[in-house]
Amino acid sequence: MKYLITMGLFLLINPLFNFLPAYNEIKFVGTPILAAMVWWFYRPKLVWTDGFLFVFMLFMALSASKASALSMVWQPFFTWSSTILLAIGLR
Repeated sequence: MKYLITMGLFLLINPLFNFLPAYNEIKFVGTPILAAMVWWFYRPKLVWTDGFLFVFMLFMALSASKASALSMVWQPFFTWSSTILLAIGLR
């Protein structure tokens, strides 16, 4: 599992794969999957500063729900929230 998480991080962070036609879609789908794997494998202990990140995600969800162009807002919200969960899991 550690090697799978390491390879997933390598594929998400490495810019050499930008030539692939579906690289953004791979990152869009791969980030929440990798975040779920990290949370399942490492079981992070939440600290009080993580509450600020969860409040930030709540404000992002509220602003995304009030947006007029929902199709333009949900992909960045999904990407940012999965990135935040991945960062908490990797801490």
